Amino acid sequence: MFTQCCFGMFERIVLVPSYLAHRDESFIFVSPASECNKCKHRPACVEGLISGRIYRIIETREKTFECPVHGEVKPAKITMSDVRAALPEKVAIEGAIVNFTSIKCNDLRKDIYNLCNPVGIKPGDRVLVKKVEGFLGEYEGERLVLCIIRPY
Repeated sequence: MFTQCCFGMFERIVLVPSYLAHRDESFIFVSPASECNKCKHRPACVEGLISGRIYRIIETREKTFECPVHGEVKPAKITMSDVRAALPEKVAIEGAIVNFTSIKCNDLRKDIYNLCNPVGIKPGDRVLVKKVEGFLGEYEGERLVLCIIRPY
């Protein structure tokens, strides 16, 4: 599992594909492959990771292991990645922990759509508001601000 090191930051050592094992590289964990079910490295590789989350690699180790899915994997220290998102102004307070609510934005052409429905964050997730970057505008009567958030 992840260890809590400070104010909502979680770190863990997992096995990542060697081609991905670079500092500051990010990845979205989708789900374990069927081959993972019988792999001896499963506990160090995919257990404890949450489907749909974005993780960032903090550091890697040199040792490699064989993997039936990726060929070769390396140990890496990871943390949940920061995400840019639109939040209602009334809850966008730096340091606050809030329940994320996606903003209904049906127009896929709007630049704001990806901020209202960020990858890696699901409605109802508790998130830490790390930084408030600025006012985005009003959308359907809601004042929105651009924030940097992280799952908490």
